Amino acid sequence: MKGAFDVVLYSPAEQLERHAWVDRVLRTLERLAVLTGNRPFTGYRGNREVTVEHKRSAIEELIEANLNREGGQVFAELGSIFGVGITFPGGDPEVADVTASFRVGNTKPRFHNGVIVEFVRGITPAQAKEFFESIKPIWKPYWGCIASDENADARLDDDLMYEQRLHWYTCYGPDRVRDLDFAVLERDPQAVVERQADGGVVVMLGAQWQSAEKLLEAQRRLEPLFFRSAPGAAGRR
Repeated sequence: MKGAFDVVLYSPAEQLERHAWVDRVLRTLERLAVLTGNRPFTGYRGNREVTVEHKRSAIEELIEANLNREGGQVFAELGSIFGVGITFPGGDPEVADVTASFRVGNTKPRFHNGVIVEFVRGITPAQAKEFFESIKPIWKPYWGCIASDENADARLDDDLMYEQRLHWYTCYGPDRVRDLDFAVLERDPQAVVERQADGGVVVMLGAQWQSAEKLLEAQRRLEPLFFRSAPGAAGRR
């Protein structure tokens, strides 16, 4: 069963050379090309749409063109934010079935680096999970998730920040684990808690995807218990 899922990985602010950020973007796009079976990609230099080849110089140009600017001044410490789109084979080349939004090069702790990949046309939950796990070593996220667009639409009136929710698949880095009570989830028959070798934890609300309705029921039941003693998460999206 295919659905519109978002794969989200937030990495901490970090001082890296540009080539390291380029490498992360290239490796992510390579995995997207394998998943979708298609390339090239479409991106933007400023407001101008361009074809993005899968090579280092093309990504370097995207990063440079989309550095944080205001009034002609470049704020390099806030990094570069840009998007890349791709169409599945047989799809409308004018419509992006997948959009990958990158933030790289930020060194301000208030903000994050990372990637959000929106599968608008839809993929299977298994494909979404496989893709998340394939790019997790690239980004080393402090937080990440596989979110259902249908579920998000049902929660438009919620005042909870994105990181203060349990998604179908939620990943907590080692520095986030200490403030959360995973025992509450481990006692629930629907929740699957996997402790990772690096000290992080993955939580799934159902070993297999069922529906947005079932997910919403589990969220309503478990989120108040799970987050009751946790400090407020910085909801960045």
